[in-house]
Order: sequence, then C-alpha cells, then structure tokens
Amino acid sequence: MNFLLSDERQAIVGDDGFATRRTFDTGGVSMQKSVEPLGYGRFMSDRRLVESWRLQFERIFGTPQGPDPLSDGVLD
Repeated sequence: MNFLLSDERQAIVGDDGFATRRTFDTGGVSMQKSVEPLGYGRFMSDRRLVESWRLQFERIFGTPQGPDPLSDGVLD
C-alpha cells in the first residue's frame, strides 16, 4: 500500500490524469460529473441492488476462485 501511495507511483499514475493524491491528480478525478464521493456508501446500503450486481457478475465470470482473501494461511 505504501508504494501505491508513494510520490513515485502517484507521479506515474498522475501522468495519465487520475491519481489518488490531490497533489498528483492532474485530471481532477473528484471534479468529474460522474463522481459522487458518498455514492458508494449509498450503493452498498441497497443490498437488493448489490446482490443483483453480484449475481450478474457471477453469471458472466463465474464464482470467485482461489485462496480465501481473508485468510493469511497461518491458521488454516
């Protein structure tokens, strides 16, 4: 995570326009018409809509495969 937020990485990403840190955000990601900072929380609170999206993704891509992302492998 530290690398992704580092000056070095943000400068590279910022060259394309949208970076996480305001210092490097040359494209103004938070100023875009389709960006609503609190929209994600509202979306996630509508469980019916979230589940319909999940089912649609699973129908197209299949169920997630691989190791459990919440497991560190130590206690398994």
